[in-house]
Amino acid sequence: MKFAVIALAVGCAGTALAANIQGAAITPGEGLATVITDDTATGSVPATPARPVASEALRVIDMRSGASCKLAQDRALGPELKPVPMNPDCAATPELKAVVYWKKTEDGVLVMADAGGQPVIEFVPGDGVLYESQSPASALLTIVPARS
Repeated sequence: MKFAVIALAVGCAGTALAANIQGAAITPGEGLATVITDDTATGSVPATPARPVASEALRVIDMRSGASCKLAQDRALGPELKPVPMNPDCAATPELKAVVYWKKTEDGVLVMADAGGQPVIEFVPGDGVLYESQSPASALLTIVPARS
């Protein structure tokens, strides 16, 4: 019983602290239901549905050097090669220097190709990121939603 009460109190205090740091107002008791039965205290917080990523741009990150650059997101990207809307700062990453076109295959692989349409980098859907480079093995690139 004591452990449950202490855990609940610490959780509430941590939530209040985090909200204060983030600048959000907290109304005591709002969104927190407490049920007490047979010397058991439990607290639950209503689930918040995940919001879809509304970013209009993507960020390519070179995991070797930490360099990153933005490119415009193309929501209609399909199996046909299209010009990549890449910022000039992407030329700092060796593999991206030659990239001119891109496409997305039916199985979700993102292919970036050179001016002749030959694949330069292939990305697969990632775990925790939008895409991670698969080929060539020397390319250690990830693609995430751009935050700013």
